[in-house]
Amino acid sequence: MDLKEFQEGLISLDFVIIILSLGIFISSFIARPFLSLDQFQINFIIGLCIGNIIFSLIFLVEALRVKKIFKLELVYIIKYTKILAILVLIYLPHLGFLIFFLLLEMALLEKLISFVLFLFELLLIYTVLRQVYDILFVEEDKRNANIKKNRNKYLK
Repeated sequence: MDLKEFQEGLISLDFVIIILSLGIFISSFIARPFLSLDQFQINFIIGLCIGNIIFSLIFLVEALRVKKIFKLELVYIIKYTKILAILVLIYLPHLGFLIFFLLLEMALLEKLISFVLFLFELLLIYTVLRQVYDILFVEEDKRNANIKKNRNKYLK
């Protein structure tokens, strides 16, 4: 994957997820009387949104480090990619909670926002896993050529 595309994609997906999470979070308080949410649903929404924001901020910091990491040796690039893979594995249960959240009885607008958030989270996971695959699981010659091409194209 192209280094610049990866970085810009990750940053933009993180910001969209943060905005959607804040939208769900704020709307659950403002529209609480109209949506007839019980305390379990409010607590679940708060936990889900805080988790989204924390993970998005972590991925945002990792996205901002991409250019610095790719200037280093191959060992550090592979280590960085493994860290991204571990973050995605930690993030997957959160995605399961979001699926459970979609199954709760809510207003149509909150279901729609939650579904859009689910799609953007899937895009985030796909983007990161594609970069992980391109670095860790591709043949060494292809990987070295791809890293060299990205270094020549963007880092000089």
